[in-house]
Amino acid sequence: MKKTILFILSAIVSLVAVGQNTRLVKGVVFDEREVPIKGATVKVIGMTENTVTNENGVFEFSVSPYAKQVEVSCEGHVSKTAEIDGTYLIFKMKVDKEYAKRKAKEAEAKAKAEEKARIAAQRDAEAKAKA
Repeated sequence: MKKTILFILSAIVSLVAVGQNTRLVKGVVFDEREVPIKGATVKVIGMTENTVTNENGVFEFSVSPYAKQVEVSCEGHVSKTAEIDGTYLIFKMKVDKEYAKRKAKEAEAKAKAEEKARIAAQRDAEAKAKA
């Protein structure tokens, strides 16, 4: 019984010690014009740790001492990867030009579809008025 209790206590102490063996990583994410990006995802490559930037583009989280790289991603921007070589990281994200082109085409197609629907509704209204 004493051995079991001793084993459980040593396991708990080991888990607490491992849990405290983390480091705090902070940073900021900007776009090309140095405007903070809100909502960018910052994740540790190969691990489960991740977070999202706040309204000032700032992020902060604890990572394992084994964490080597983080990746930042944000809709409309090219993802970036960086080594965790300190405790403060600065990311300057570039606009994904293909994404911007695709969104512009989608907006144009939506506008055309809305215009067609408007014209069809107008024709229907005119036809009902004549009848």
